Amino acid sequence: MSKREASSAAGNAAALDKPQNAVGYSRVSSREQVENFSLPLQRKAIEDYCSRKGWKLCGFFEEQGESAKTAARTQLQKMLKFVLDRRN
Repeated sequence: MSKREASSAAGNAAALDKPQNAVGYSRVSSREQVENFSLPLQRKAIEDYCSRKGWKLCGFFEEQGESAKTAARTQLQKMLKFVLDRRN
């Protein structure tokens, strides 16, 4: 194995030890859904999924009553900015 291959293998092994980061996003489209506990159930499902996978949930964004017809949703845009700002 060359030095380059050994270095790459060591880097890959270190990456496997580092927990994956995740961001949660939940959304409901109506005020009625906001009041019926849908958002807490969505959040719990996302938290449980991340926990089972061993992922670190480093942010959570919750959209309350905005339509999904466009990507111009307040919390979706905040989440995208959050991810892009922390990507590197």
